[in-house]
Amino acid sequence: MNTEEKPAKTNYIDFEFNDPGINQQFRFAIITTQIPKKLGSWFKKAQALAIKKLTVMINGNVRQTRYLMMISRTAKIMATDPDIQQKFVNFEQLGQYGITDDDLLLMLMKCRFQGKLDENRDWCNFNATDRLFLIMPNHTKEKPQQRVALEVMIDQHVLKLISRTFTEIEDDTVNVGYAVSEGCMKWQYRNRQQIFRLKSVDNQKNLINFFSIQESDYEQDKVSTLHKLLSLTQLQYWMCFKSGPIAHSCLTEMAVDKKNVTPLKRARIIDQLIHKTVTLMIDPESAAQREFAESFGRLWQRTPELATCQIKIITDSAMTTGLNIQILDDSQDSRYQKNTPHQVIQHLIYKNFVNEKVAGNALYLGNKVHLLEDAKIRTLLSQLLIKQDILSGKITFPNRDEMAAAAKFRYYMMADKAYYRLEIDDAGNLTSQKATKG
Repeated sequence: MNTEEKPAKTNYIDFEFNDPGINQQFRFAIITTQIPKKLGSWFKKAQALAIKKLTVMINGNVRQTRYLMMISRTAKIMATDPDIQQKFVNFEQLGQYGITDDDLLLMLMKCRFQGKLDENRDWCNFNATDRLFLIMPNHTKEKPQQRVALEVMIDQHVLKLISRTFTEIEDDTVNVGYAVSEGCMKWQYRNRQQIFRLKSVDNQKNLINFFSIQESDYEQDKVSTLHKLLSLTQLQYWMCFKSGPIAHSCLTEMAVDKKNVTPLKRARIIDQLIHKTVTLMIDPESAAQREFAESFGRLWQRTPELATCQIKIITDSAMTTGLNIQILDDSQDSRYQKNTPHQVIQHLIYKNFVNEKVAGNALYLGNKVHLLEDAKIRTLLSQLLIKQDILSGKITFPNRDEMAAAAKFRYYMMADKAYYRLEIDDAGNLTSQKATKG
């Protein structure tokens, strides 16, 4: 009897964006207004493909509603409206507004699943809606006055599918609500159709952490929805990704709840950085980069877990071996340096880590005190350590149990139009060999 533990799909999503591909296909704009009721018709005229509601700005007694809007690169830019301001930003600048890669992946999913081809064979999304609700056709409640939908949410690469119940608005004086459109629940006017209000907003209801083939029929529909979300988004917007989006796999015996992921990542960072030196590489002519690096260094020294790890700042023209973080202005920075087996470099676009209005060009952590409390910093350091592993051909983990689990997997990479199988032995050594066709 074969008792070997088989890998199971999880709802942790592996993906990496292709910045030039996104900029080539889409424009992004920050939309601000004091009259949010005008936005519905304005977004339609602007040919919005996806929208995301941002935090409200309050200046004195003035309350400003803000949205991120995504349109096609070929769409005509809207004429100036005195009540609605639009500021176009490129992909690299989105981090300054608190937009994460999770937000952008969800924007692409909204575009794909809320939208459709129009009569001119152009992709459009009339009545673009901030939240993505996918209707569950096989689980519609018996009462015609109710609808069941799955809300799609992404947080730190974890894709959540949460069931929501909608009830019909029977009051004829209410003219706007959620309506069935393109397989979604979208915010729009009544126009002789049923409109609904969201009844259940319990974020914990029917939250699925990991998926497996043993789930009930309802959960299998969620697995199917997960696959559809990832595969069709990748198929339609392949230019936007360097890799993924795909569902991460793990052994079911190694599956952990999301709340345990952060401590594991944090423990690995602390374990691997003990008695190491990390170098910040900056442009010697950039005062902004130096300000950022010095603030990064001060926060590093104040983080108790990093006390045994030295941090230093050098100009990026000076070569140094070991672990390095190169600070850049943007993804097109001409000073970008490549990794070598002896010089491991993680690249950091400092504008994604600052809040100029609050702290100038200094590293901004919000209400957090230490570096490892910040998710973006943990990810940055994890990626640096993973690069070190790959370049050295030696995979390191906090304990041998995780190393043994990793050795059970088969990993594939693509290079020079060929596939290579990467294998890890029990000692953590990484080897590769060219995979046969198919």
